[in-house]
Amino acid sequence: MILAIDASENSCSVAIGSDDWCDQRISLESKGQARVLLPMLQELLDAHNYSLNDIEVIAVAAGPGAFTGIRIACAFAQGLSFSLNRPMIAISSLKALAHKAHRLTGCHAVYVAMDARMNEIYYAGYRFDKNRVEILQIEQALPLSEWKIESILLENESSIIFGSGAALLSPAILLEKKSVIYSINSENHSFETLNHEEISSTIESEDVLILARTEWQNKNIITANNFEPIWLRPDTVQIR
Repeated sequence: MILAIDASENSCSVAIGSDDWCDQRISLESKGQARVLLPMLQELLDAHNYSLNDIEVIAVAAGPGAFTGIRIACAFAQGLSFSLNRPMIAISSLKALAHKAHRLTGCHAVYVAMDARMNEIYYAGYRFDKNRVEILQIEQALPLSEWKIESILLENESSIIFGSGAALLSPAILLEKKSVIYSINSENHSFETLNHEEISSTIESEDVLILARTEWQNKNIITANNFEPIWLRPDTVQIR
């Protein structure tokens, strides 16, 4: 059984599952993540008659994202890995966010923009095809002034851009209706708001778990000793 954990932005979630099932719990508390992660996990385990010892691998959204949330999620995952002697899987928070958009919209080409503050975004692009993930745009911390719509125009393929930073990009802010998800019109180089009001820009552990399935099958696992969060702006990370 896989355990997946996320606290990358202003929420947190926990999921458990295997090849053919997944269940998750989500909390929208932005300041109580450390307090709710373990109770949510225990609630999931009790609901499915499992114990901590049934966990075989621990996947975590390892960043980038909010410093405090990433630190809380990674410390929680590492602590379980050490105490249970289980391997870990580090999943990019940007890839998990992109997979959520793919899962809910069916679009294969997904670009993500997460608000990184300081007039920057965490930015990346992926193409999802069954269990394969192709990188369209490498993960980076990008100043808003350097972003260009040409970086997401795909020939003969529709694409979307998704995330808390999507409305910060220059074509998007011209629209009257702000959103977290837009389709890209390759003909006139513009954004169009998608009618997916039910979609929030929060990462969900369900997507971390789905991506972790492939990594586990391919034996892309690490020990807690070798695990490191993904900091795209390491110069801003404060060690306390």
